[in-house]
Amino acid sequence: MGKTVNLPKAPTLGPAYLKVIGTDLLRKRKVQNSASAELPTHSIAVQNVKIDPAKFADYVRVTGLKLTSELPSTYAFILSQPLVMTIFADPRFPFQPNGLVHFENVVRQERPVAPGETFNIRAYVDNLREHRKGLLFDATAEISVGNELVWTQKSTLLKQQKTSLSGQPAPEPAQQKLPPVANLLSVGQVQIWDYAAASGDFNPIHLSGPTAKLLGFPKAIAHGMWEAAAALRYVEGSIPPAHTYSVRFGRPLFLPGTVAVYLDSAPEKIEVALRDRKTGAPHFQGTITPNA
Repeated sequence: MGKTVNLPKAPTLGPAYLKVIGTDLLRKRKVQNSASAELPTHSIAVQNVKIDPAKFADYVRVTGLKLTSELPSTYAFILSQPLVMTIFADPRFPFQPNGLVHFENVVRQERPVAPGETFNIRAYVDNLREHRKGLLFDATAEISVGNELVWTQKSTLLKQQKTSLSGQPAPEPAQQKLPPVANLLSVGQVQIWDYAAASGDFNPIHLSGPTAKLLGFPKAIAHGMWEAAAALRYVEGSIPPAHTYSVRFGRPLFLPGTVAVYLDSAPEKIEVALRDRKTGAPHFQGTITPNA
C-alpha cells in the first residue's frame, strides 16, 4: 500500500459522485481493460467523522430497522462510500465507475458501535483479479474509534468484460430445499428515493426508469445495500455483538417489487435471503456469523 492522503474533512457522496462524472465527461481517465490494469496504490483517510442523527434516523426508517443505541453493521458502508468514491474520481483509477456492479459485500464488526461515536476512516482499492464475468477488485474501508478498529467494510466490485476465464462454465447452482417463506418485502420508487437521500447514493440506476435505461436497465432497481439493511429487520434480535455480515447480490430488484424473505437460523450462523416469489431465484443472500 502506498501513501495515505488525509482529507481535511469528510467528503459527501453527492459531490464525490459529481467529480466521478466530471472525470469521465472530460475524458481525464485512461480506461484500462485488462487484469494488468493498475489500481491506485494510495489510500484516502479522514479523521473525526460524526454521524448526522437526522440522516441516521431516516436511514433506519427507510430500511425498516429499529432506532436503537447501536448502529447496524451495514452503516459502515454508508460511512465509507464517500471516500471510495473519491478514489474512483481520481483519473488514475482505471475503470468507469458507472459501469461497475456491486458483486459482494462483507462487513466485520468488532463490537457494538454507537451513533454518537467519532470515527476515523481509511479507504483503499486492491486485489484486482479475473472472473468469468469480468474483472473483480475490492474497495475496503477500515473504520476506527480512536485507535480501536470497530468495522472493516469490503465491497467487491465487478467490471463486466471478457477475460481469460470467460469461457468457463457457470458453476452449477446448489440444489437446496428452501424453507417456508418467512415474510414478504415490498419496495417502491418513493422509498428508494428516501434511501438515496439518507445514504447519499443517487446513482441514476436507482432514481427512475428513464435514467436506469440510459445505463442498460429496463427499469429502476433497488440499491443492493438497501436490500442488505432491510433484510436485517427480520433477525435484529439475534445478531451477535461481534459478527461478520457477508452478502452476495443476485438478480436486480426492479421497482416497484415484492420479494419473498427466507430465513434459516442456527447457533453458528444466520442466513437471510430475498428471492423471486415465483421462481425462488435470489436477489440477495446474506450470512451472519459470530466472529471467532
